[in-house]
Amino acid sequence: MSVLNQIYATPSRVRGAYRLVLNSDQHKLNRKTAEEILSPQSLQPDVNHDKFEHLKMIRGVINETIKMGLFEANGEEISLTKQLEGMTDENLALNIIRLFTSEENNENDDFLRLMSWFLMQDPYCAPGTWDEANIALEKQIGGSMLGCNDNRFGQFTHWLVFLGFGWRYSFKGERDKITPDPSKLISMFLPLIFEDNEILSIQEFIQKLATLCPVFEEGKIRTEINQEYQIESLPPKHLSKVTSFALFHLGEQESIELASKSDADLYVLSDGDKEQRVSEIKWNGRGVPQG
Repeated sequence: MSVLNQIYATPSRVRGAYRLVLNSDQHKLNRKTAEEILSPQSLQPDVNHDKFEHLKMIRGVINETIKMGLFEANGEEISLTKQLEGMTDENLALNIIRLFTSEENNENDDFLRLMSWFLMQDPYCAPGTWDEANIALEKQIGGSMLGCNDNRFGQFTHWLVFLGFGWRYSFKGERDKITPDPSKLISMFLPLIFEDNEILSIQEFIQKLATLCPVFEEGKIRTEINQEYQIESLPPKHLSKVTSFALFHLGEQESIELASKSDADLYVLSDGDKEQRVSEIKWNGRGVPQG
């Protein structure tokens, strides 16, 4: 099971469980105690016929946090994972996407495959509702639909926004829609991409981003999806509209600077509105606020 399949495992509930364990003594807590604190029966007056019914939701949430690697289970005790150091509430989203993309854990590969598909869409007319995604998946993927359905697309929407791959919007009289814009996620990755460097070639930048998060161009999962379904056809050294849009956005926010040198290897960024040839990226040491 993954966050797409476990409808109880929404980002807000996962964050609530995480905060409880984070603020517990030595970041450890008896699992039964955690369940009762997070889902007290007194707040569930309609399920008194089954004293365990009110715990189903939070048990689903805790089970999923263990599967993704956020928590470790040791007998009746749950604790924060030792895999990631320096975890705080502020960098929770970044750490979760690192767990999702860990080579040691493929629990959420279905989410990453669906995300790869979504990032290949045109950001100006991406399928923003399940009805639209249903049609687009049927056309581009076929019967497998990447395992997506109405409920899973709802979960996908929650996690897309929380992890910084896009945002939710609506117009008067219409249902909420989502659109791909990984500016926030890339911003969170910038310290990991640049490390001790201030400037990287565009090729180094793309390769490091793809290694950290393989749903981007040249990433393992993005490449596998495209080889299987031939969704995206980009000329050599051209970035997708979505990635181009995100990098232009970060440039406008002054967290990065996009530069072109005539004697350097160039990539073409084009978001459908403007086009720029880029050879290197400078990091200014700040990013888009994480919210």
